[in-house]
Amino acid sequence: MSEEQAMAAEQMDEDMTGEIPQQHSDAVCYFAGHDGPVYAVSSSSSSTDPLLLCTGGGDDRAFLVRGEEGRVLAELEGHGESVVATAFNFDNSLVATACLDGVIRVYRTTENAMGKLIATCEGSSEGAEWLAWHPKGNVIMGGFGDGTCWLWHIKTTAGQEDARYMATLTGHSGAVTCGGFTIDGKGVISAGHDGSIRLWNPITGAATAVLSGPEFHGDTPVTCLTVHPNGQLLLTGDLEGNVVVTNIQSARAMAKLRTTPTVENPDFPPSVEAIAASPKHAVVAACDNDGHFILINMTNLTVRHSISLGEHGVSRLAFLGTSPIVAAASLTGTLMLYNSLTGALERTLQGHDSMVLTMAVSAPATVSVDDAAEVTGRFLVSGSDDGVVLTFGPFVTE
Repeated sequence: MSEEQAMAAEQMDEDMTGEIPQQHSDAVCYFAGHDGPVYAVSSSSSSTDPLLLCTGGGDDRAFLVRGEEGRVLAELEGHGESVVATAFNFDNSLVATACLDGVIRVYRTTENAMGKLIATCEGSSEGAEWLAWHPKGNVIMGGFGDGTCWLWHIKTTAGQEDARYMATLTGHSGAVTCGGFTIDGKGVISAGHDGSIRLWNPITGAATAVLSGPEFHGDTPVTCLTVHPNGQLLLTGDLEGNVVVTNIQSARAMAKLRTTPTVENPDFPPSVEAIAASPKHAVVAACDNDGHFILINMTNLTVRHSISLGEHGVSRLAFLGTSPIVAAASLTGTLMLYNSLTGALERTLQGHDSMVLTMAVSAPATVSVDDAAEVTGRFLVSGSDDGVVLTFGPFVTE
């Protein structure tokens, strides 16, 4: 970081952080550096630096932030539109942002080059919808509004830093709304507004399977997906409240469930906003924007618990590590912690003035809770339409 950047970051610290206001009292820290909605927040996967955060927002800005302090480490420059996604690479040495200007940008996170832009990946001019890193290397992919996915290899050798184009995956009609790599990194998955799910070979750029039809999502737009930690199953949600469980290897639908058994208004069916899978327990959570929240028993692919949250439509879900606790972020700004095995509400966290748009869980870290002995815990970080990023915790999870 240059001396000018360091001085600017120090000034941001004074302007954007401080004593926690009363409305954020459940949080341990807050960051108010965005002048608009916070669309993206991601955390480092390093246990030695679990609260290195990257935020992106509707003010066309992105920041690297120290989450336990709300301190700005660097502003990530160059964005021409809203920043809709951020993610760290496999070893946390790089962070990427996806922007509605159609560009994915890659920056260094190392101390001697914090926030340095090293690669610009120009995809479709219709805007990036999401991004994902390869689980084991510096390959990045993004989905775009014109129905394409793009892949690049990020070169990090000093003096040769750049993005090498690898492939463009074509086949979707309409925006590619979600996607990612398989757990082993050998495959790519995408889903889109056309209702189809596509499996790809990232080396050849060829589709290995196209999943459509009534057993999947038909022509209903797919809104979200997650690959189960076992690497064998894919879970996808759509605009009409359906959740489909698919065997990736056989490309067969195993089950089709709903976030609610009945739709009160057929003209406005509940949209599945998020799906999260426990890395330890045989349970998956899914939610919709109409206040329905289900917990799926993955041993028999049935709904274990169905919870109605009334006005609290749910926007995001995340498991707190290997614990059974799943965090549900609401459209009213509340974060709710549920026991996914019993369906019981364990705790409610207040702090945001408006809907929560993004959420991340930190890597496990050794922490001290209430002056007790050191334990392993995680932090929960949320970004909202109110322009604020809040850090909650630590929560004992392992």
